Amino acid sequence: MLDQLIDFSGYLPFYVSDRVDEIRLRYGGWFLVLLAVLLTLATVLFAAMASYCFFYQHGAFTGHWYWVNWGIEVAVECRT
Repeated sequence: MLDQLIDFSGYLPFYVSDRVDEIRLRYGGWFLVLLAVLLTLATVLFAAMASYCFFYQHGAFTGHWYWVNWGIEVAVECRT
C-alpha cells in the first residue's frame, strides 16, 4: 500500500503542471479572441468614418489618437 502511494506521488507534480497549463491555454485563447474582436471593431469604425468623410464631406479623413493618463482619447476630424 505504501509503495503504491509513493509511486503515485511522483506523478502528482506532473498532474498539477498539466492542469495549470490547460487552464492557462483556455483563458489565453479567450484573451486572443477578445483582442481580435476589439481590433476588428476598431478597423471597421475607422473605415466607416473615413468613407463617410470621403463620400459625404468631400474631404480627407484625419484621425488623431493618443494615450491619456486614465484611458484612451480618440478625436476624429473631416477636413475639406
